[in-house]
Amino acid sequence: MARSSGTKQTANLTRKAMIIVLLFTVAVAAGLGLGYYRHGYTPMTEVTLSSNINIKGLSLKDLNLTNSEIGKLNRSMGRHSGTFKEMLIEIDKQAAKSISDSTRLSWSMELTPRGKGSVKSWPRRCPRKKLVESIVSYVDTAATEYNRLRRSPDMKHGIREVYI
Repeated sequence: MARSSGTKQTANLTRKAMIIVLLFTVAVAAGLGLGYYRHGYTPMTEVTLSSNINIKGLSLKDLNLTNSEIGKLNRSMGRHSGTFKEMLIEIDKQAAKSISDSTRLSWSMELTPRGKGSVKSWPRRCPRKKLVESIVSYVDTAATEYNRLRRSPDMKHGIREVYI
């Protein structure tokens, strides 16, 4: 059966519309790809360590902390900013030559509370990979214990030094 001229015109318009939609889709995909390519390779913004966190012994460069790890340290200090005003992390320099994720580091920490005194840790050892996790865990524990001790009636005269 032969098609009428009206059906041929409708088929041609449908075909043209499909081609236009296909070209539009390809153009949008190319534009998105180009945008991703341009913005996907820009350097990430460097996260800096909070001014109330100090590291002694090794530098940030030696430790090669990632932006994520620096952010975790900053957030940890921010969570407990009502309790502590400063954090000092001391890391033994013996591992300074070449530090990898498996390098065991010896570290200790001193937290300065808003009031008088200090909260200190005994020296601890952990692999570099778990250093930030250990520090964050210690700060959480120290804040909990310090606040519990501060509320104790036996501590009316203040706390000079607490080791956790």
